[in-house]
Amino acid sequence: MQGWEAIRAEVLRRIRSRDWPPGGIIPGEATLAEEFGVARATVNRALRDLADAGVVERRKRAGTRVAELPVRRARLEVPVIRLEVLGRGQTYAFDLLADRTLAAPVPVTARLGLPERTPMRYLETLHLAGGRP
Repeated sequence: MQGWEAIRAEVLRRIRSRDWPPGGIIPGEATLAEEFGVARATVNRALRDLADAGVVERRKRAGTRVAELPVRRARLEVPVIRLEVLGRGQTYAFDLLADRTLAAPVPVTARLGLPERTPMRYLETLHLAGGRP
């Protein structure tokens, strides 16, 4: 087996095929390293990546378990528009088009664990670079 990415893919395949079911403990790093013919550090890197993705849970002295409900984490970079505009050497401004308090939509309150109709601030702005939208 090649690098940590290949080990990660194989561990993920075993989890998806339910060879290692949710909540189950997977074999230790030393066991997997021997099975795959790689260094323990290579297995560690693959398992760390899966833990960062929420697929497995790692605990010292308790081993690595398959997550009950894998956490899906979106990696979203929201740029600061003002800094992007200024970085291009243009002047920055914005127009405030709307500023009001509304009842949050039910899917939003449910997702955040808030009571229905929780007040939420709604802002709508128009960003300008060099006086243009």
